[in-house]
Amino acid sequence: MNAWPFVASAVGACAGVAAWGAVHPTAELFGPTLHHTSDVSQIALTFDDGPNPACTPELLKLLERYRASATFFLVGRFARAHPELVRAIADRGHDMGNHTETHANLVWLPTRRIADELQACQDSILRSLGSERDAEPILLRPPYGYRGPQLSSAIRRVGLRGVAMWSLTCYDWKPQPAARLIERLERVVVRNRRFPPGGERRGNHGGEIIVLHDGDARRSGADRGHVLAALEYWLPRWRDAGFEFVTMNPLVGA
Repeated sequence: MNAWPFVASAVGACAGVAAWGAVHPTAELFGPTLHHTSDVSQIALTFDDGPNPACTPELLKLLERYRASATFFLVGRFARAHPELVRAIADRGHDMGNHTETHANLVWLPTRRIADELQACQDSILRSLGSERDAEPILLRPPYGYRGPQLSSAIRRVGLRGVAMWSLTCYDWKPQPAARLIERLERVVVRNRRFPPGGERRGNHGGEIIVLHDGDARRSGADRGHVLAALEYWLPRWRDAGFEFVTMNPLVGA
């Protein structure tokens, strides 16, 4: 009996599981992740790839207008370039997270290289904050959501406390009409109707962690007008619907 077909099938299955564990936002094959809030009535707004002088200041004004807290996952090189925006995020009471120094794909890097990326980002943010050390990031969001078995060791080496993923992405990094993003974000309300506040989801617990982008990992100054317009539409509607805006750091260990 030729065993090679069975061996090939097993190898293929293992590769498929590993690929799923490396990219799926709710996978925990390579360690625990945060991918939902504690309760279905809570929304965690998160913004990647900033700070961006073309969007972040307007976004901060928008969040303040609707009394919405958020978490900003900053790219270290942009934090170094725009320290005033890092301080503005902290001054308004938002959380900040580590999104690596250069937005590197971590899945193929060895532990030491990953730790270097994470530490460089931490240093860039802390230098921008100056004495405001209470805002130091405690969570990593891996670029593209890619992670491997070596990531946990690198996180511990740098002193971070966890990996922040998401439950909802809307592909907002692509240029698009605001109406398209508004339509995609309606899923927050549609999903919530299935689970009353205080209730428990089956299969994945809690409310939505939404990933959006105030920056572009490739360059500073990217136009994110569609993100601002979509939030201008949804922030008051989410609040009127009874949602509470929460940040990511309190979810650690919740």
